[in-house]
Amino acid sequence: MANERPDRTRIFSHITRTRFLHLEDSLDIGKIRFFIGQYRRRDRGGDGAEAVAFHFLDADDARPLCADLSWAKAADFVDFKGTANGGQPQSRVLKIRGPKDGKYWLQVDNGPGQIIGEGAVKPAGDPEASISIALSLWEARAMALAVIEYMSAYRVAAMISAANPLNPLPKSVDSARHVDPSTGEIRSAQADAEDLFGPEPARAGPDPEPERSQKAEAKETPDEVDPPTFFALANKAIAAGFPLDRLREIIQSQVPWREKHITLSQAMAA
Repeated sequence: MANERPDRTRIFSHITRTRFLHLEDSLDIGKIRFFIGQYRRRDRGGDGAEAVAFHFLDADDARPLCADLSWAKAADFVDFKGTANGGQPQSRVLKIRGPKDGKYWLQVDNGPGQIIGEGAVKPAGDPEASISIALSLWEARAMALAVIEYMSAYRVAAMISAANPLNPLPKSVDSARHVDPSTGEIRSAQADAEDLFGPEPARAGPDPEPERSQKAEAKETPDEVDPPTFFALANKAIAAGFPLDRLREIIQSQVPWREKHITLSQAMAA
């Protein structure tokens, strides 16, 4: 399927009997990917996916939009995107509106486009795929909060990983940039990490195996821990004032992510 990559992390999914919606990590290019489809189940005489569409929403737009949705505020959001990589330009449009009758409506249109200005793309004619899905207030809030939490964890991961080349996560850390609101300076994750943690020290060998508590492990830690799960906890630790030098030690320890999660959970509870 066009534009599909198996390494995309799914942030949120919503599936009904005839529609699906996936929000996926494209923060390496500063965006959240919306992937939506219409399908009929094969075990009920259908052919699987009948139509799909996608859209890339800028992270800077996703933040305020998701903040509003997380509080069930009114939304009348339309975002125009597209590509013009030779041949026929392709238009992509995302619409999120509501709440109306207790629901938000999310729609993605993909179809032929027309280049305007300096490379912008607008729709040209009827879309080839137009798929919409309804979200209850609760489902819309769950989607928005999942995106907010993931983007926050991503930012923490970018800062810590820039200071720790032994655990380079996320993969797109080198592209992470933001504007310091107090100075207007464009900052990199590397610069933020050096401000917080100082230069990377020389390492003589791997860190020792952390002490384990079976009781704490069973209570605090999932059976499997991936980097986004760990960094979500790290983000909470920073918000709670957890010492950054200790957090850095845990991040740099040469143990699986689940062991790091256990160690951080125990340290936060101490």
